[in-house]
Amino acid sequence: MPSFNLKRYFLTACFLIVPVLTVVTCLVFAQEVHDDLLARAHEYATRISHNLHRQIGERFIDPLLAEGSGRIDLDDPEQRARLHAVVQSAISGLGIQRIYIFDPQRRIIFSTVAEHQGFVIRDNDFLERALQGEVTTRIVGRSVALDIAGDVLERALIETYVPVPPYGQAIPDSGPMQVAGVIETYQDGQSIDAEIGRAYVRIALWSLLSMGLLLSVLTVIVFKADGIIHSHRRSLLLANRKLEALASELEVRVEKRTAQLVRSEKLAGLGRMTAGMAHEINNPLATILSCAEGLRDRVDEALAAGSDGFDDFAEYLEIVIHEVERCRNILDTVRNTTRTAPRELVDLNELMRRARDLVRYRKDARLERLRLELSDQELWVRVSASALIQVVLNLTDNALDASDNGGEVVWTTCRRDGEVQAECRDSGPGVAEADRGSIFDPFFTTKDPGKGTGLGLWVAYGLVEKEGGSLSLLDGLPTRFRIALPPAEGGEAATR
Repeated sequence: MPSFNLKRYFLTACFLIVPVLTVVTCLVFAQEVHDDLLARAHEYATRISHNLHRQIGERFIDPLLAEGSGRIDLDDPEQRARLHAVVQSAISGLGIQRIYIFDPQRRIIFSTVAEHQGFVIRDNDFLERALQGEVTTRIVGRSVALDIAGDVLERALIETYVPVPPYGQAIPDSGPMQVAGVIETYQDGQSIDAEIGRAYVRIALWSLLSMGLLLSVLTVIVFKADGIIHSHRRSLLLANRKLEALASELEVRVEKRTAQLVRSEKLAGLGRMTAGMAHEINNPLATILSCAEGLRDRVDEALAAGSDGFDDFAEYLEIVIHEVERCRNILDTVRNTTRTAPRELVDLNELMRRARDLVRYRKDARLERLRLELSDQELWVRVSASALIQVVLNLTDNALDASDNGGEVVWTTCRRDGEVQAECRDSGPGVAEADRGSIFDPFFTTKDPGKGTGLGLWVAYGLVEKEGGSLSLLDGLPTRFRIALPPAEGGEAATR
């Protein structure tokens, strides 16, 4: 039996799977933390930009228009200084590192970094999306050159582009908006980087702790299961060896016992076969003997009286010939059960009368209790006449034996359900329910020892089956055996 090292495979799988699961878990949860923090920074920058847009309108544009200057020129140092003051006041203490205001031509019209004012930004997808009305946010990492004057960052920043409407229009809560410019804010991204780093550590620790705890529990379970499996395996191997030894011993015993049974069965079968042959051949031999004795007596009487007296001599000889043929067929059947006797076209009614005459010629005193109730129509069948007569005689003998209380045995014939049928009815006690399933088995008999071989019904069943018919025991009382045969085609025409 092949061995399977459960512990080794389990530990190997754990050392391969646990690190992978830990890394995947860290990446998934860290990404969720990243997305959550970025979403909060996105919302925060949006609110600051909207507030800055309102403050610029109220504190810069409205006062300038009220003063009657009629024109806003951010190239004017005084106006730029006033706007710068408004912007610084609006974002003071809010963690905003830089502010850029773009016009629709992507030009920086204001910046908290004065030297960046006037630059035109190109190839910036986030700015392009903002000009289409979408608020966009991204994290710009350390050592990354900004697209404004090529400055290199020393720390991570959160860059948010917020579209704003023209002066005097309110910012809609949802839906499309006319974009007059974009406010870009830079928040300190150091806190997000630090929070993401801490999230990685927490997630890694929790993952390792949970995986380690789970691994510990599973290790205990697997080691326990492995011990049980090995224990059962040893028990199974031991039991298997015992079973193999027992099977070998039983095989030897069975072979010896089978040889003994075969020898015993051969002897018993030979004895039963001999008894059955004697039983089957005894009936026609008794008839032959009766006829021969009748002929002898008749000849003696005729010779003594000096008269002819040989009118029925030919009939007796015909009976002797028929019975001798029956003996020969019986012997052939015993020697070769596959042999099929020649078939001929016969009337079942006439065949029943011949069978009754055979009983009469045997000088059987029970003939008085045998009655035929034959159909008025001719019932033509193509069968082996001698075989079917043998069946009728076997069934008649059994019925007469069963009706030893003096009751009669009745044979009836008819055409029913497309078949030619003959039924034998006796007045006996019937067949026990327990015996009905074995009634046609060879060597099965309910008679007293020495009075039956159990071959009569078995032989009858086989002969009827060979003729293409069926022999059955019907339910209920009185006891009835039915022979069913296929009708012969063209029977009536053949007799004309």
